[in-house]
Amino acid sequence: MEFTSYRGRLEGVPIPFRSEMRFLMETSAGVPNRIGKRNEKPPVRAEPRAWTEAADPDGVSAELKRNGIRMFRTEAAAQYGTPIVRAERTWIVFAPHAFFIVDRIEAVKPVRTESTFLFGADGDRVAVKTAAETKLVIRSGGAGMKFFQVLSVSGDEANECRLSRGHDSERDPEAETGPQLCRYTSELYRCSHTVVYAAALDDTEAVRKWHIVLLAARHFYVEPPAKDGGCALELAEDEALIVSDRSAGKAYRIDRDGRLSVV
Repeated sequence: MEFTSYRGRLEGVPIPFRSEMRFLMETSAGVPNRIGKRNEKPPVRAEPRAWTEAADPDGVSAELKRNGIRMFRTEAAAQYGTPIVRAERTWIVFAPHAFFIVDRIEAVKPVRTESTFLFGADGDRVAVKTAAETKLVIRSGGAGMKFFQVLSVSGDEANECRLSRGHDSERDPEAETGPQLCRYTSELYRCSHTVVYAAALDDTEAVRKWHIVLLAARHFYVEPPAKDGGCALELAEDEALIVSDRSAGKAYRIDRDGRLSVV
């Protein structure tokens, strides 16, 4: 996986997947001012935060790796600068069939958060279907992906969520060849945002039988076709993440400070 302050690429899944994160701050004239423009070169790379011995005293990360689970966390606030003080993205990957993305944003002034997603690689034929405002189905080269936004909260308020096919100067949003771009922009200007995405991947027919299920207000489950096993993510009140490997019957906790433990 490669990271920069604005861009991340997820590898090890059937459909190439890249994303960018940007922010918009309202000016005195009421016109959004974009922070982190596409063509700005970040001063340094935002590398994934490693699970150090202090953060992982029980060696949980090694167990996760053996079970095919990968977790990465980046903190890119320094690359964006004022007013952003936290720009954290956590990737939880159950390769090759599922992943979660958790974005947590904090700013000293109200901002809107914007994420763009590119599905597929150059030369690929990619089809994107909008199943609902927060649900996309992507097909490319015999592989399928269900990509859902499962939570968007700004401050204490739920956003009106919508994943849209977005125009980009480098891409034709109607093209069937090459990466297809989709975008989410929060409705509200707030000093904090939490946004969660979940995905299921398989071949184009099998992916129909995968489901992304809301178990509770902040508890999400990627359910396999057999209706057994799979993986889940829960957001705890103290900003911890509870990651469940239902196939192995195990659960893991990631604290806000990155400490990793078995539940």
